[in-house]
Formats: sequence, C-alpha cells, structure tokens
Amino acid sequence: MGENRRASECKQFLRRLREKGKAYPEFRVSLNTLEEEACKNGLDKETMKLALENLMNTELSAGNSIALIKCMIPRDRINDKDAKRLIAWFLSIPVSVTTLTMIIQWIIGCWEYQLINRKSIYIFYDAFFYTMLKQDKIESRLAHLIYLMTKPEDVTRRQVTRLLNLSIYSRKTSKHITALLSLFKSYKPEFVPENIAAINIQSTWRPIPESLRRGFEDARDRMILREAQKSNDLYCDWNIFNIPKSKKNQEPLVPSVKYFNIGSNIFSNKTEKSIFDVSNAAQLGQYHSIIKLPCNATSLLTNVIGYHLLTYADLEYQQRFMHNLYYTLWRSFIFENGRYSSDEMNQILDLTMEFSKYMQHGISIVNYFINEYLSCYMDEYEIKLLSLMQWSSLSVTELQDYVLKHMKLMFYSSLVSTKCKIIRTCRKLLLNLVVVNDTAFKDKSFPFLGQNFTDKLTEYIQVIENFCRELVTSALNIHNYNSLVVSEALSFYEQIDVLEVYRETSFVTLAPPAVIYGCFVTKSCALLSRVCALLLQYRKYFKENKDRISIRSFKWLIVYAEDLVNALWYDNCFSNRNASNRYFLKSLTESAVKGSPICDIDSLLNIYQHYAVLPYMYTLSTSGLEIKTKKDASSVAAHYYSHVNQFIAALLGIKDFVLKV
Repeated sequence: MGENRRASECKQFLRRLREKGKAYPEFRVSLNTLEEEACKNGLDKETMKLALENLMNTELSAGNSIALIKCMIPRDRINDKDAKRLIAWFLSIPVSVTTLTMIIQWIIGCWEYQLINRKSIYIFYDAFFYTMLKQDKIESRLAHLIYLMTKPEDVTRRQVTRLLNLSIYSRKTSKHITALLSLFKSYKPEFVPENIAAINIQSTWRPIPESLRRGFEDARDRMILREAQKSNDLYCDWNIFNIPKSKKNQEPLVPSVKYFNIGSNIFSNKTEKSIFDVSNAAQLGQYHSIIKLPCNATSLLTNVIGYHLLTYADLEYQQRFMHNLYYTLWRSFIFENGRYSSDEMNQILDLTMEFSKYMQHGISIVNYFINEYLSCYMDEYEIKLLSLMQWSSLSVTELQDYVLKHMKLMFYSSLVSTKCKIIRTCRKLLLNLVVVNDTAFKDKSFPFLGQNFTDKLTEYIQVIENFCRELVTSALNIHNYNSLVVSEALSFYEQIDVLEVYRETSFVTLAPPAVIYGCFVTKSCALLSRVCALLLQYRKYFKENKDRISIRSFKWLIVYAEDLVNALWYDNCFSNRNASNRYFLKSLTESAVKGSPICDIDSLLNIYQHYAVLPYMYTLSTSGLEIKTKKDASSVAAHYYSHVNQFIAALLGIKDFVLKV
C-alpha cells in the first residue's frame, strides 16, 4: 500500500470512528493500518489531532483506548494546544485506571524523547502533584512523571511534608515516594530529613511499553534529522516551485530542473551524475566534477547547491546563465509586464538576491536590467530592487548612471520608511564593495565570470558618501529631523568610520552638521550616546593619523567638539554661539534668543537638563537618588549612557586639544 494512501485511510478511519463511536465494527482492522503508519512514518499533525479527539470523546473501552494510545506516535513535535487539551482532560479522571496509566506513560515517553514542548507541559506540575496525592491507583506513575518534571525551585517544605505524610499513611510500599524525596534532598537537603536514603531509580519504575519506546525513539530520530537538514544550508530539494501560474498551460517564470542535454544520449558521458543525485554537501563534494548541468541555467536558482554549481561552473555556462537570467527578467518585467503573477515575479527577484548573497558579489547584468526597468516603471517592486542594488559591482560611472540615479528618484518620491531603506541600502552597498575589493583578493579573480579586484575603492567611498550626504541632508530638512532618518544616517557614518579605520585610508569622512546636531538635539538618549561615541572615534583616529588628515577635517571636528561640550557642560550654547570655532545655532538672531520666554535657555541642553536624559533623572530621583548638580548627572551618565560621560571627560580640556592641533 502506498504511503499517501495509507495516511489517507488512517484519517478516514478516525473520522468514521468519531462519527460512529465505540460501535464502529471494523475498529481492529482499521487500527492495524493506523499502527503500521505510526510505526513507519509517525502520524502527522492532523491525524494526531483526530486520534486525540477520539480518545477524549468517543468513550472507547479500556482495551481499545490503550490500543489507540499505542498508535499515537507523532511524526514531529506534538502541537502545544493538543497536548494541553489532553492533559486537562486527563486531570478530570474521566476513564478507567488502566487507560489513565497508559496516558501517563505516553506523556512520560513524549517528555523523555522531547516530542512535546516541556514549557507548555510544566504549567501542569502543581496539578499533577495534587492528583498524585489524591489518586492512589495512579500515584506511582504520576510520581515518575513528577520526578522527571521537578526543578530545584519546585522543592518547598510544604511539598516535602505532603510526601512524608503520604508515605506514612500509604498501605503499599512507597519506593516512588522515597525516590521523590531523594530527588528533593539532592536539590535542597535542608528541607528533607537525613534518614531519607538514595534509591535506584531504575528499580522504582518500570519502563514504558516497548512499542511506545521504539515509536518515540524513531520519532525523535526523525525530528533530529529534520532539524539537522534545516540547519544545513546545503540540504536541498530540487522541486520547490509550487507557485500557481497566472494562466493555464503557461511555462513557469523560473523553470524546473528537467532538461539536461539536447539530442541523443548515445554520445553523452556515461560517468556523469544527475543533479538529482545531489541533495547535501557530502554528495556535492563527491560528484562536483561530474554533475550534468541543466540546459536552462536559471533553473539552478532553486537552492544553495545550484548557487554553488553556478558560481564554479565554466565560463561558457556562466555566460549562458547571464543570458537566461537577463532575458527572464526583461521579458517578465518589461516586455510582457503583467503576464506573470506577482508571486512569480517576486520569486525570481528573491532567488537572484539570494544568489548574490551566496557569492557575496553582484551580477552586472542585473544592474543593467534595473536601469532599464526603473526607467519605465516605479512601482511595487522598487523595495525588492533595493535588495539587488546593494550588490552592485559596476564601475564608478556605471554605478552612478545605472543605480544611484534611480535611488535618488525613488528617494525624493517616497515616504520616511522607504527613505530609511534607501540610506540602509547605501550603507550595505558600501560595505559589500569594501569587502569584495579587499587587498586580500588583489591577485585573485572571483570564480563567477573571473571578475577582478579593483583599486578604485577610495573613489567608490567618496562617490557613495557624497551621494548619501545629499540625500540625508535633504531628508532631515524635509521631515523635520525625523528620528528614524537621523538614526539611519548616523548608522551610515558609523559604518564609514569603521571601514576607513579598517582600510587605513588617506582621508577621513566626517558626518555632516545635520547628522551631528540632529543626533545631539534628539529626544533619544541612545542617539545622543552614539553621536558622542562617533566623535570620540574621530578624535582617536585624528590623534593617531595627524599627518594624513586635512586641515578642513581638523577644523570641523574642533567645531563639533566645542559646540557639544559648551552645551553639555559649560551652559553657553546660546550666549556664546557667535564665538570662533562654533557652528551650532550661529544663524539664530539675537532677537530670537532674547525673545524666548525661558530665562536660562543656555542650561536646557546640558547633561542635567537635556531632554534625552530627563527620563533617567526622573526615574532615579523618584527612587530616592539625589541628583542636583551636573556632576551628579555625569555620574549617572557614567553608569547608563557612558559614551556621553566619556565625551565630556575627554573634552573638558578642549582648549589644550585645540592648541595641540
């Protein structure tokens, strides 16, 4: 009997049993089919749910109930909701003792073989303990379950006293109570009498029935294998394209792997292996050189093994892939736009992006397609295309013409969320270009199309930074210094700083005033702390590389430092704004300052009264901590937002630093 047919018959049997109840005449015959399915494959979630419903609602005899429980071997981890329903039903003591005992053994097996979510079962610990005290006929088995579930925090004097009283008044030998007390003693010896001795657990409780043990063991092995396959990126299925087509008899946008050669098989290499013989990393390594690749190279975008084969295929096959991919994208998005379903078009973009991510390198032909597409359309796929733009690997001129040009148009016509994604894309693009053009690859060519290292990384950094600086400055003005835009802009310049230190470039890129001051006057303490950390990084780099830093960069760093330290510590951000080496609030007129209804406006941005730190000050003050001076506020900063404190401490001697410069 086929597996699918057997599984279908099992579901049909359980549905009929639910309808006809215990009077179902063919129970034993159908149960054999259920048992066979449980032993070979385990019961899927739907079948398990039907079996549990029949156990709880059908009023089967004790013998039939036990037979049904022995067939309840899950294919995967048991659903939490179903497990809770069964336990809640069990605690109402609805059936005979023999059935209850088998249910406990089933729960014990699921617990030991980790086929059940232990956290969701643990909530019934107290209910199980209480039931054990009241139901002497199932006391021993419940004690076994409680023994497995007990944690150190469950051991209390009250529980120990209950067990001692139970052992005194019990008519039977109470080895199971002694075992529990021994466990409690190992956790908290001060709660348990010294005369409680250790006991051999294996002699206290008999194991669960062998049929259940074997079934649970197989289920655990299946679950471990499935999890291992999920964690192994190279475990692959070659038939994943189940997206419904928009038209009947239409060829899928991404073809399945099926056509391998054109013409007769007589002259084909008999030692070649089919791609279907490869489903994991070991087989890929074993057959790599003799795998027969499909005619339509885009079908290899199916999975990670396909990505690997494309990356290391010969040049001719890679060029064929480039042609196939470009034609597929061009036909579906431009020439026959609307013919294919949205799901199919999203899929081809996702697969292309995953392939670029696997190679850690862009596909030049994709950027040409993006340029053509965005010259005609600006619609729902622009966010997907941003994910592809971050892997651009073009020359500087082509990057500006084919990618940055369209980013700019998207930026000025988009909402805040999309603007943030575009800035994030620029940051990732810059990072990817630095990684790909690392000096470690200087004398090596990339496996895909033999692309080579470029020595124009400095030019890339300057072009992308200038482009992003323009976008950030305009976005902050347009959206009135929206905190999301400020945070994303700061992330971009934090990334540039890390990359320039790593690359040891001959220049340093300072964040523009809009970003520095936007972070400074923000309501977010996190942004205030991050901008102080960034300025400290600039200061450290400048001190270590004085000979390589331009005078203009030195001057701007001094301006930033003077402005922030005067505001945070010296309380003169307004009154002294026209001094040399100052920029913050310099364009503010004297009449605007004097017309302010607040008397001491200079102190509003210091470390004690800055809007971003007020929640900390209020919370700590209400808890009894006295914070009355800037020195007290500086101590608070040292513990909660340390970069602000470090910035002030480093720049209290700012005039000495200026003289040294």
